[in-house]
Amino acid sequence: MNTKDESITDLVCRLRKELGSSFPEIIDYWEADLFAIGFKREDRMIYVATFNYRHVHPARYDIDLEILSQEEPDNLQVVREDRNISFEQLLTTLRNFLAL
Repeated sequence: MNTKDESITDLVCRLRKELGSSFPEIIDYWEADLFAIGFKREDRMIYVATFNYRHVHPARYDIDLEILSQEEPDNLQVVREDRNISFEQLLTTLRNFLAL
């Protein structure tokens, strides 16, 4: 995680503080993308990107809610896309979609 942009590392720190022991698994299928990270629990994942808002304060996020296939790990279904959301909206979505 130390190679990610500050917008991602700050997000992870804020989420750890808010979620405590219910913090989800971090997924990084996008190592070359310094502005993207995923949060996963069971077959559900939320992809988060900060690139479009890297100079915006307070922070904003683009997210995709995805269902992962158990049989084919590379197969996923995007069930919702949200753009330009706040940290509070992201936190609520994480709690609800990942059942934290």
